[in-house]
Amino acid sequence: MEQTKNNSLLVSYVIGFILSIVLTFLAYLLVVNHILEGVLLVAVIVGLAIIQLFVQLFFFLHLGKESKPRWNLLMFSF
Repeated sequence: MEQTKNNSLLVSYVIGFILSIVLTFLAYLLVVNHILEGVLLVAVIVGLAIIQLFVQLFFFLHLGKESKPRWNLLMFSF
């Protein structure tokens, strides 16, 4: 039972890490290759940052996976 829990935790960390790297690399490519410009570039980067925030909260801080996720969300809000 404990081994299964550890394996699922490791898988969660690996998925979160890969998603974080992909999101960061996407933002980097957008800037370096001048794919977008001006306000649209900033809007896309902010959107990627917000997505990365939720990836970090879900995969690394496990917000929403506990038995009482509302308390953790309330504490995070403060």
